[in-house]
Amino acid sequence: MASLVDDLRAYDGKAVTLLSEAEARHAGGETYLRELVTLCAYEELHVSDGATWLLKASLEKGIPLPPDETEALLSNLEKIVQWPAQLHVCQMLHALTVPQVAAAPLAEWLSGLLTHKRPFLRAWSMSAFQSLAAQHPGFETQAKAALEAAKSDASASVKARARSFEK
Repeated sequence: MASLVDDLRAYDGKAVTLLSEAEARHAGGETYLRELVTLCAYEELHVSDGATWLLKASLEKGIPLPPDETEALLSNLEKIVQWPAQLHVCQMLHALTVPQVAAAPLAEWLSGLLTHKRPFLRAWSMSAFQSLAAQHPGFETQAKAALEAAKSDASASVKARARSFEK
């Protein structure tokens, strides 16, 4: 049986069917979420992208990430450097309970993504900031500033994401 990392090495960054197959083989295993969290910060091309995609998929299915794994994920943000993996983390942040110890480093990481060249990453980092501020009110000012900047972004997708917070 192939290991999770071997399955993620086969991922080319496009064929999500490979990720679905990896999920079918490994999900439900005792160490599955822990392995995914570790692999989110993996340096090898597309492994991090695939691991964050699978972790996001688990959260979307209602499988909670235990607090210790959430803290481990958020303590390794500086190692999550591929933009697809960064995007997945931003997209899953609303489903995570951010521990106090991770809030400031997360805000700093998100701040760096607000001006990323990729519009979806700008949009979702702004969105993630809103989730962070909802859990940790000390970041409301930064979240509001990110929202205001997004409203005047050159990209329609960023503006649209910002409008979703006005409802």
